[in-house]
Amino acid sequence: MIEGLTGGRSAPTVSPPQLVEFGGNLTRDRAERMMAHAEAGGLAIYGIGQLSYHRAPVDKTVVYPIDAFYAHGQYTSVIATMNRVAVLLDNTQKVDVQELAGKMIRVDN
Repeated sequence: MIEGLTGGRSAPTVSPPQLVEFGGNLTRDRAERMMAHAEAGGLAIYGIGQLSYHRAPVDKTVVYPIDAFYAHGQYTSVIATMNRVAVLLDNTQKVDVQELAGKMIRVDN
């Protein structure tokens, strides 16, 4: 179960992400919207991983557990993690996505 997701046999409830820190050229509003979008994407990705895992739990080729995901846009991209860390990337800059995601999943939220 991911942080903020509670439930059991009843319908799950989700607490909204809390913006703790942001930097760069982002305004607070833009950072909060990015976190909300990353949260929605994360829940969708997590759901896909759960469906794949429960459909074939013995299949070791299933991508599970999922720690982070990457969404590429025309000018910017986002790396977001299941522990609610998101980074907005300027696509003109070269970034090692795997290395950055590896650091992001170690953030203690």
